Amino acid sequence: MAKFDRKKFRETLKQSKLEKENELELELQEKSPAEKILITLLHSIKENRLRVFLVIFLLLVIFGGVIAVGEINQYRENQAILEAEALEKKLEKTSGLDDVSKIKEFETFIDKHSDKSAGIRISKQVLDLYLKSGDYQKASAYAGKIAMSVKSPKEIKAYFYYLEGNFSEHAGDKKNSLEAYKKALEQINGKKELVVMNSWTLFQVGRLKYDLGDKEGSISDLKKVLELESDQLEFALRQPKLMATYLILKINKG
Repeated sequence: MAKFDRKKFRETLKQSKLEKENELELELQEKSPAEKILITLLHSIKENRLRVFLVIFLLLVIFGGVIAVGEINQYRENQAILEAEALEKKLEKTSGLDDVSKIKEFETFIDKHSDKSAGIRISKQVLDLYLKSGDYQKASAYAGKIAMSVKSPKEIKAYFYYLEGNFSEHAGDKKNSLEAYKKALEQINGKKELVVMNSWTLFQVGRLKYDLGDKEGSISDLKKVLELESDQLEFALRQPKLMATYLILKINKG
């Protein structure tokens, strides 16, 4: 049996490659730039067809996987919303069920479902029940959870952070209240269409900073309230501006 000649094999491959390159150069002669690009591309695909087919196959697998995951997530979301609706109707029709039992049922549902839409829906129900019972600490916690779950629109996210701040203060936790108002402000700061909400949130931040001993920070935020303007909503800015002015005067006198 003849011994395999590696050197001769490499030379054969090299010669074959040179011949194909020469053929390609001859084929490209007297062709337009667009035709040259197309011919070169086709030649490259032909030479590397195994790699090209493998890449196409992998892209199809990935694309199909993304679609499948999206369909599965949408199905789960729809199922979770239907279950949430069924639970709401069940508890509404159940006579004699107290709020504590309702909260337990709702919280069990939240623990079992990871879907955000259904979770937000049921969390709102729990929040209302805690408010009804006067448990502002837990109501605040749920408002914060909802705010974190909401991705858009920003004003809805800010609204629930604002509620968290309000409920936290009612529960006696001014530090957490201030942080919640700051988070609300981050969502809406600089948006002209939300200038009224911006003014009230800025006022709350400034007021709480003063309550917590930060006089300079308080005055800085309260002055920002006075700088806000709106041609259409100027009347709605009067109250927060008046309150901000009063508080600035109070701080300066103190």
